[in-house]
Amino acid sequence: MVLNKPTSKPKKTKKISTVDAYIKKHKMNLSSAKSPMKTSAKQVITKSFPVPEYVIAPKEVYQLWFEAYQQVQKSNSKKIQGVFQKHKKYYKNWGSNSADFDQWWKVKAYLFEDRSMIQKINKITKSPNLINLSVPTNKSMDTLVAQFKQIMKPILTEAKKTNLLKVKHQFAPTLNKGIKPTNIKLLLELNKSLFNNKSENKKELAYQVSLIANKPEYKLMAPASLIKYKELYENMKKSNTLIQALVKNADLKEMNNVKRYVNRYQQKVTKLLINVASGIFPGKY
Repeated sequence: MVLNKPTSKPKKTKKISTVDAYIKKHKMNLSSAKSPMKTSAKQVITKSFPVPEYVIAPKEVYQLWFEAYQQVQKSNSKKIQGVFQKHKKYYKNWGSNSADFDQWWKVKAYLFEDRSMIQKINKITKSPNLINLSVPTNKSMDTLVAQFKQIMKPILTEAKKTNLLKVKHQFAPTLNKGIKPTNIKLLLELNKSLFNNKSENKKELAYQVSLIANKPEYKLMAPASLIKYKELYENMKKSNTLIQALVKNADLKEMNNVKRYVNRYQQKVTKLLINVASGIFPGKY
């Protein structure tokens, strides 16, 4: 009697993710240092991928996001760490918390590739991320480019007023009426230098905040009270007790304003880092 062999179940095909597809598309450049033949040490292999021609947002935006991500990892806040642990899988492909952004970007830029592009279509689309245009073919390229810019400028300006960048991408940043890089950079510098370490002396903390706010890149956007506080605090330190009391009474309102600004900065950067820990950048802060 001949026994029929049990039929094996067909193997399930593994779905290829966007990242996997990108890696498969581009050949990996593997570089390793040559080691002597008789050594048993493992060779160190560095994977590198081509930097995409187009990314979802400017490189500068991802540099700020990367800096905020690093600060989340090193944060002493239990609240921030709690949120980060819940959403840690979101950053699984970001790799280590290397301090060098440019080196990290060379290896990880492929994560932010933008594959959408202008293309010829055969039917009208109603997608909120696309616009239908009628392009005459009897015009010069220079004329078409000039007209395209003229048409698209108000459309893109209006699009930026929405809360979210309407792009279906895992690492698309939010817009919130336009990302303000200098504002975010100030908050991250304040947190890294001052806020992540508790300070008991509120006046000294306010003075340190005013020192950073007085830097050329922040001075124009910083509150006037915070700019003045640097000089006021330094003069008080140099003066005798009587003059210190007089100055303190005369500028009490100004000093109270400074304290409010410092508290506001602390609240803003905490909210920003909570957003980042959740996988949102920058979000509402």
